[in-house]
Amino acid sequence: MTTVPRPVTVHVYHHTHWDREWWSTRERFRFRLVHTVDAILDALAAGPDLASFVLDGQTLVLKDYLQVRPGRRDELIRQIRDGRLFVGPWHILPDEFLVSGEATLRNLWLGERTARDLGVEVSRVGYLPDQFGHIAQMPQLLRGFGIDSAVVWRGSAALRWASRPAQPRSGSTGTCTRGPVTTGFPTHTQRILVGGARRNPRAGGVPAPGVLPEPLQGLS
Repeated sequence: MTTVPRPVTVHVYHHTHWDREWWSTRERFRFRLVHTVDAILDALAAGPDLASFVLDGQTLVLKDYLQVRPGRRDELIRQIRDGRLFVGPWHILPDEFLVSGEATLRNLWLGERTARDLGVEVSRVGYLPDQFGHIAQMPQLLRGFGIDSAVVWRGSAALRWASRPAQPRSGSTGTCTRGPVTTGFPTHTQRILVGGARRNPRAGGVPAPGVLPEPLQGLS
């Protein structure tokens, strides 16, 4: 009997993976951040070739950028309000096993407050692509902030929220039904396509101002 392949829907979106500080200092990372956000804003302003961009699910990135580029505040806010630049819901992406439940709640609350101070809305998707595992209570915490879906990647192999014994393959959809309270929480497992940004030696190895990194070029 011939097996008919099941259609697969693939959603491609452009995003950063931003660490405020890790293997280098906070200010060195901010140097890269400013050039990157400059390039993103320039590309969004240039036309529809870059339809939208996700700023890694964080709002602290907005503060760090605007401290250096206060003159681009109105432009940044306009792109968020127009639905072309997505921020939040987190203040900063947490490691779910290193912080308390209270810290996780306050992280989401700070994300809301930061966005409110700028007069913008946070994304209503639980953005969790780079965690090293997931706590059972995460669907409940997100629902408390009006978030009813999530994107996960690393850490999803150990995820115990799926409604069927086998884990959803990368790119498929599962339903979170385990944990202290059944949530019926849809999750989307992210398949990451990674490409290196084009480096400019004069810019310290980061994309030159106004130059979109190669992974973003030619995509919409």
